[in-house]
Amino acid sequence: MSLLYDRPIHSSIGILAISGMVILAVNRSFPRIFAVPTRERHYSSLPLEERHHPHASREPSPEPGDRPLAGQSKSPLILFVLSICAICMRLELLRRIIKDIQCSRSGIEHLTPLFLALYEGLRGKSVRSINVPDSQAKNARHSLSHILVHGRMRYLLPALFLAWGGNLNARTNSQPRSSYICASILPYRTTVPLYQYAAVLLDSFTLASFDRFWDFKKEDGKQRDRKGQVAIALVFLVSRENVSVITNGKVTGHPAIRERTLAFFYVETASEGPKQAQSSRRTFSRIPSWLYTLLTGLLLIPVYLDFFQNNTINYHPIDLLVDDAKALHKHWIAQATTSRNLGEAIYEYRRRYKRHPPPGFEDWYSFATSHSSSVIDDFDRLNDDILPFWSVSPGLLRSRTWEMISNPWNEISGISIRDGKAEISPNVLPTHRWMLDGASTIINQFAKWLPDMDLAFNLNDECRVAVPWEEIETMRVEGQKAGALNEARIDEWTIDRASAWTLIPQDPISDTDFEDHSFTNTFYEYGSVGCPPQSKARKERIWNTRNLCTSCASPHSFEQFLQNWTLAADICHQPDMANLHGLYLSPAAFKTTHNLMPVFSQSKAHGYNDILYPSPWNYMDKVRYDPSPGYPDTAFKDKTNTLFWRGATSEGVSAEGTWKGMTRQRLVHLANNLTSTEIIPILLPTTPSPDSSSQQQQQQYTYRPLPGSTIRSLLNITDIGIVDKIARCGSRDCPNQEAELGLVGSSDFQDHWRHKYLFDLDGAGFSGRFLPFLQSRSLPFKTALFREWYDDRLMAWLHFVPQDLRLHGVHSTLAYFAGVDAKTFGVQDAREGQRVGEHEREGEWIAEEGRRWAGKVLRKEDMEIYFFRLLLEWGRLTDDKRDEIGVRLNEPE
Repeated sequence: MSLLYDRPIHSSIGILAISGMVILAVNRSFPRIFAVPTRERHYSSLPLEERHHPHASREPSPEPGDRPLAGQSKSPLILFVLSICAICMRLELLRRIIKDIQCSRSGIEHLTPLFLALYEGLRGKSVRSINVPDSQAKNARHSLSHILVHGRMRYLLPALFLAWGGNLNARTNSQPRSSYICASILPYRTTVPLYQYAAVLLDSFTLASFDRFWDFKKEDGKQRDRKGQVAIALVFLVSRENVSVITNGKVTGHPAIRERTLAFFYVETASEGPKQAQSSRRTFSRIPSWLYTLLTGLLLIPVYLDFFQNNTINYHPIDLLVDDAKALHKHWIAQATTSRNLGEAIYEYRRRYKRHPPPGFEDWYSFATSHSSSVIDDFDRLNDDILPFWSVSPGLLRSRTWEMISNPWNEISGISIRDGKAEISPNVLPTHRWMLDGASTIINQFAKWLPDMDLAFNLNDECRVAVPWEEIETMRVEGQKAGALNEARIDEWTIDRASAWTLIPQDPISDTDFEDHSFTNTFYEYGSVGCPPQSKARKERIWNTRNLCTSCASPHSFEQFLQNWTLAADICHQPDMANLHGLYLSPAAFKTTHNLMPVFSQSKAHGYNDILYPSPWNYMDKVRYDPSPGYPDTAFKDKTNTLFWRGATSEGVSAEGTWKGMTRQRLVHLANNLTSTEIIPILLPTTPSPDSSSQQQQQQYTYRPLPGSTIRSLLNITDIGIVDKIARCGSRDCPNQEAELGLVGSSDFQDHWRHKYLFDLDGAGFSGRFLPFLQSRSLPFKTALFREWYDDRLMAWLHFVPQDLRLHGVHSTLAYFAGVDAKTFGVQDAREGQRVGEHEREGEWIAEEGRRWAGKVLRKEDMEIYFFRLLLEWGRLTDDKRDEIGVRLNEPE
């Protein structure tokens, strides 16, 4: 399936060549199948009295089955060549449609039966009425009935209704549109629908051509052979699992094939013949009455359900999500710090991680408690990061660390800890020295308790280590068996550890385990390899960027809203992520490996095996929360009712239009560029009715599909823009982005605090703004692919407002907190600026909860405590006697 998607033209040529060879082989083996019989004229003996249209006795019978039809080809060879040309053209149109499918329109494929009906009318003739008196024929009503039932265009009206119904169904019941950008400044909004119409014409021509091939096989005086139509219908039904056209969300099928086949089968089985068409009554009498009843029921039942369906709900999903978050956070706090003393902390460590704590654990416990740590026991994130490394020998871990640091091309630099002091290794890139300075500053707060060792730090924003699932799972199993509790423990490090670490050379080496895949799509080779082989990320390719992949979002969602923040980071059920983030679309600096290399990174995406540590960016206050009289952080109710974001296009590099899928660009487009042609469902309060109570009005909501321009008028409180210039782009992508998205001037970072709602997004790596946002009195909206060391400590919907990377719930979420414009919503006598349905109190409460909790578990002291414990664990992993060392105390009483 990868070859079919990546090389559509080459694949098509190969498929056509193979098909031609198969046809040739079948023709050689069974020559009668493709043989064209000689057409001979036969003369019918006439009765003594002609009942209908008299003919001369030697005039050939004009029966439709014997008489050449208008426009019928004399030779199947010409039609065969035209069909092959049509298929080739169709494949090229398919390639162009898929390339910019986000600009396609739904429902166009349902025009196929209409085109087939036109074809049938143009090639056929009227069916003769049987025994119709002249007086009755003159009746206008009967004449109209005669035209509709027996005329050349008798299939046009039912085909028109079929096409109209299919188109309406596609528009009303299709999946919601994704936020993938169809740029208005580019021609694809016009050209792609034109390609779709041309593709439907070619599909119709191909189906009709197949039908005409069977015309050459019929014999005079006999009913038209229906085996050909049945075979064609079966081929198209089977091909539903193998043919990709324009509507389905993945490469494995086109559901409209069924509608096209039914339309084709309907038109063809109803084709006229001298015996079949003697009367409409006889034709339809062959169909059992129970089948009519069944078909009528299948039609009316969904109509009834749709008509009487009540889409109104008496609660808002966010209210339920907030309640769930409260309960989950209460449970997390209860298990995060159960220990009241060192003995209990050691016991809890052994219970959780099935091994003894590393040497120095007593010093760590004293350090943590003296700095008032709110978390003593829950370090599951840390344990998950280091677990696979138990399967790698200490000597190999040390040699791999040396290899990475010794080659500057890797863009990995080191810190050496010797005699209780951390120092930066040689060959550090000057542009990233601040990162090593920050990391060494953190380490030196507790370095006197650490053993001698070297550490390799990733200097890039992007993560670096992606071990395939089949390998990493084996390593995790081995890691769980290591350090058994029943082995003897020595509570001290191996003597003279420094001698085991090779000195970092002044002259760099050239050997490396990393490969450079910058500016390429990395999802399939690196992003998804950490998923199980049967997962959707490994098995499927989502190429339909027009539609929202609801099956990808539903496992971690509650209706439109993100429910499970942890599960949302798992891309294994989200193959559409390949097109929705710069890390996967085209990263700026992507040097990575499939080997388990001991790399310390500030953040990572799911499936990567980097070791997370607290970011020096936050510790060194590269961006800080620092309100002042000039930039005050006022109470929530006094802030501007605005959703605010400023940033750069730094998520990835765009040179071939990949910017259309990047999260930052999609957010800007969603906020500023929606048009009336883009229909988006949004959860809103129901329209107030005169007899409804005020309380009932506030509790009832309904999803309403609205044009993008209407949504912008309803919310009208977003201030989102790209600052100064378009970065990380090439070719026409730079001016195209600027023309489509626009630019805004820069502003002081401290100006954020005057807005109620602050949006936080990833860039090429983690966002360095999120902690200052949490510390403020504003309410952070956050969407992220990358996860950091503290993610387990925060609870979505309690400390911040989570957003899916697809951004499909942004409008409904903002409508909940900030309300909608009363005038646009239709409230009579509404004041200017009045809002309807706002939940300001709930927004302020979440903002304050996040601010309070960040002050307890995300302080600089908490960064030191986490890093201290991480390096104790790493010290043990790199010790040659790691299976023998550890802290062992008596069980707590």
